[in-house]
Amino acid sequence: PFVLVGHGGGVPASGTAGYFSHNLVDAYLVDLEVRRTFCFHATKMYLGFGPRYARMSHDQSVTGFAVVDDDILTGTARSNREAYGTGIFLAAGGRKPLFCNACAHFFFNLRASILWGSTDVDVETSASLVDPTATAASYNAAAAELYDDMFVGEVSLGIQWDYELKWMCANAFFRVAGEYQYWDASQGFASAFSFADEVGVVDSAAYAEADGLRMNLTGFSIATGFTW
Repeated sequence: PFVLVGHGGGVPASGTAGYFSHNLVDAYLVDLEVRRTFCFHATKMYLGFGPRYARMSHDQSVTGFAVVDDDILTGTARSNREAYGTGIFLAAGGRKPLFCNACAHFFFNLRASILWGSTDVDVETSASLVDPTATAASYNAAAAELYDDMFVGEVSLGIQWDYELKWMCANAFFRVAGEYQYWDASQGFASAFSFADEVGVVDSAAYAEADGLRMNLTGFSIATGFTW
């Protein structure tokens, strides 16, 4: 939330203006992978493929308000975008010892997938004006749904430490990596507009538009576990 008292955009010293905003991104992947490993000089490589399910959503809204003399104005704009689908992915990667007989390895992973499913886009707007003698308000919404493809690409680079557990015929590992992901489900478009006014005095308006989703994500990952 952000509030200004007696400042900004034509609001007189006796007024108050501000807004509340909300922004949420959620995304996840589920893979089932078949993998073939092989050695290339000192690098242990793999190729993999399998089915994948992916889902991502982005929900955001902003509500603005102002008090001008004896009028209370509000306007809200909200959008929700969601894409999900099932498809296939291809993967490749490898790891190489940092030096001879080292337990630490440099590794990389590449993944690319194409999925088919639904992209849903909807928007809502509302505007209101309240004074001691009257109230004006409006509400509008729009939505679009498309069945199309979605692309997800991933790259990760990092360091992995391996330790042989002879008593259980397994390897323990600890991994730190940087990661980049690109999600593209950019189809669909919706827009809405709401308006309320006191003629010749003041008005309140809200506008929202949203298209399909496209995300560039950069971050890091930490993982540990066992391999057999």
